[in-house]
Amino acid sequence: MKMILFIFICFYTSLTFANTFNENSAKAIFESRCSICHPLEWSLERRKTKKGWKETVERMRKKTAGNVISDEDVVIITEYLYKIRGK
Repeated sequence: MKMILFIFICFYTSLTFANTFNENSAKAIFESRCSICHPLEWSLERRKTKKGWKETVERMRKKTAGNVISDEDVVIITEYLYKIRGK
């Protein structure tokens, strides 16, 4: 029984750490992708809901035909912008 509990705790802990938001890497992705087309200040001047940021990032992705911002980047950039500039 102790072994099962130990395995469960290890598994749960690994999932928790794997899903932890890494603000530093998210910031790097935001800066490297978004600065290609415009100054970063344009994004950082605004405050939006999570839905608003997702719509904005999706719109920017479409403008580049997905060549600059991947599907995974959309999620990361949206989370980052919402965390630092959310309403």
